[in-house]
Amino acid sequence: MSSNPDFTLLSVFPLLPDLSRSHYPVRHTVKGIVGLVLAVALTVWSHPPLAAAQAARPDWQAEWDKVLEAAKKEGKVVVSVPASSELRKKMEETFEKRFPGIDLELLPARGASNINRILEESKAGVHYFDVHIGGTNSMVTGLLPAKVLESIAPLMILPEVKETKNWWAGHIWADRAQQYIYMFQAYLTETLW
Repeated sequence: MSSNPDFTLLSVFPLLPDLSRSHYPVRHTVKGIVGLVLAVALTVWSHPPLAAAQAARPDWQAEWDKVLEAAKKEGKVVVSVPASSELRKKMEETFEKRFPGIDLELLPARGASNINRILEESKAGVHYFDVHIGGTNSMVTGLLPAKVLESIAPLMILPEVKETKNWWAGHIWADRAQQYIYMFQAYLTETLW
């Protein structure tokens, strides 16, 4: 993780499932939510576009189909995101194209505001957010010690999400256990030259 203030890393983590929001298998729903968000992240930031799925029906496809079905039954994915209109618009546009029938509710705010809301709601037994996308520092110092995170690696279903060559510098984790805080995007916030 870079300590350079000119370089911001965005990370994603799934929140523990909200059992009160769904009557469907939570494991599939959580997998779907994280899988859908990571698939959108990869689509939004990958260049050139990924190759189409193989003609043969691999093992992961049945699991992915179950995930999509459970996500459609639940009907909505709730994601806290940085207050960036560009990010929000691109995610909404990409998600709608890739996953018709599943609503994406993006809640933009400064990272600290979203983190504080997630922590306060968690203490009260409310788990509204499915995924948080934002800077790593508040996640590592706020959410990780509060134990409100679920491991991401088992939730990566699609081959293009699992494949490290599709991600800038491979799979990058912000937490020591390399399972809770996944970094999928890096960008410069100031010109360095």
